[in-house]
Amino acid sequence: MPLASLAMSSSLFSTDQLQTDSQVPLGDLDSGVLATLSHGGVVRHPSWSVQWWIGAEDRWHRPDVEPSTRQRWLKATPVVESVIKIPSGSAVCTTAVARRGGSEFPGVLSEVRNDSPIPVGCARVLASSGAMLADERGLFFEGEQVVSVTRGQLRFAGAESLDALAEMLAKEELSTEPVARRGGVVAVVAPLPHTATAAALVHPVGGGTNAILDRAALPTSDQIVAGWQRHVQAVGRVLPDDPRDSDQVSLATAFTLIEASAEADTTALANSLEALCRIGAWPAHSYRCAELLTELRNRQRLNGSFEGENPLGSTVAAISAMSAAWSAGISYESGATLVGPFAAAHRWSSKKRRFAELAALPHAAATFLAAAGTLEDLGQPEVASTLVATAQSLRVRNGLATASDLATASDLHSAGEAASAASVLLADLRAHVVEDASGLDFWPGFRQDQFGQPCEVHGIATRFGSFSCAIRWHGRRPALLWELDPWNRSVPEETASGSGIPTLRASALDPDWAGSGLRGEALLAEPTRAPESSVSLSPSGGSFS
Repeated sequence: MPLASLAMSSSLFSTDQLQTDSQVPLGDLDSGVLATLSHGGVVRHPSWSVQWWIGAEDRWHRPDVEPSTRQRWLKATPVVESVIKIPSGSAVCTTAVARRGGSEFPGVLSEVRNDSPIPVGCARVLASSGAMLADERGLFFEGEQVVSVTRGQLRFAGAESLDALAEMLAKEELSTEPVARRGGVVAVVAPLPHTATAAALVHPVGGGTNAILDRAALPTSDQIVAGWQRHVQAVGRVLPDDPRDSDQVSLATAFTLIEASAEADTTALANSLEALCRIGAWPAHSYRCAELLTELRNRQRLNGSFEGENPLGSTVAAISAMSAAWSAGISYESGATLVGPFAAAHRWSSKKRRFAELAALPHAAATFLAAAGTLEDLGQPEVASTLVATAQSLRVRNGLATASDLATASDLHSAGEAASAASVLLADLRAHVVEDASGLDFWPGFRQDQFGQPCEVHGIATRFGSFSCAIRWHGRRPALLWELDPWNRSVPEETASGSGIPTLRASALDPDWAGSGLRGEALLAEPTRAPESSVSLSPSGGSFS
């Protein structure tokens, strides 16, 4: 059973080095979240935890409490490297989710490498309150193998606590016979020569074979990293100029693919569905996206609202997610089933007694405008007009606020807010591409401090098709290039003729400009909020081919 989606600080995605309080969700594309990884490479399951220790020439080192421990992402993927300093060098643990060849059960691969010139000891430590066993195959909890290890000169130990185990290891009080106990900790200890690597596979959801681990049956860490890079590059994405921002987007994308779960609360479920749809993941992950959409619709109450601690927030999030499903290119027949849920959700959320609360939601007006466009496509202009009217009223109440008022991913980071990967990704997507009833607005979140910075988006799903766009600067003026690949879906003749060719705008850069066409380019006016200092940039061309 996958764990529920985790709320994380958005700073988790914003730096190469992980903070000591980071809780990293562990999972893959099919499993969802299996367990979490905490500081020092500790794999945590609701019933137990597994960690690694290093016995150096001076003492045993525990990465979860060592001041020298550092953790980082490997190439902006959900693969974590934990490093501790020891007197003669360092020890490195790489942690990632992997599957043995032919196995339906994912596991957490933990590989410890000795980067010192002398041999060290490596311990795998299981802590729980249940029945445990340490033997030549690995570590067991309540009769189930939870850690598989490779063959080696193994020794075993058990104690009532981690501190007591550390004392035993310091005194070399190890057994050549298996150790069993209930509660406390047990450990498997093996020598680790210079430059050698010791692999272990942790089994949070079963799949232990009650046998010694065959390392050759598992992918290497480099292969896992390369696999994640391919998955992220296969979907739509924002390509910021700053590599650090690009890494943040890549990580948020990867963790959105991991975390999306029909068991999450309604807002998190809706955000995951919307993010997956907006990055064009529906074709490759159609079963998962359809499951999320079905579960989301099941959360709608008879009065039109959606379940959640904050029903209004959940309902607006659900409307936005249903619009995104249409933008992902689903069939007309599937889209038509959303008309009733759209109308009921709008009627409930826009009632006069809720209007002040609705106006306080930052994305409400943009959500209703996008939904209005979807309803227009589905041949429901009268229902669409009511959503447009609500959106206009919200913007008037908020002082003609626009989509550029949305919180960006960097705003979430600076505020230190807890956020899911999907909400971080959505904040970034909404700052770069926003739909309304008639077209697309590119880079509505443009800020003065971004003057002169290039920006690209590739393969973002919109109701008009898959959209790619870029900004290149010619001196103080931005040049816009775009391409739109329309959806190939049939629409009944008696309804609207489909999404058509959108009006393209760049309201935060040049509010007076508008364009159209499946592809094109335009030189925009100098942004009205451009900084006074001169900018000297060489004109640059570009294309998406």
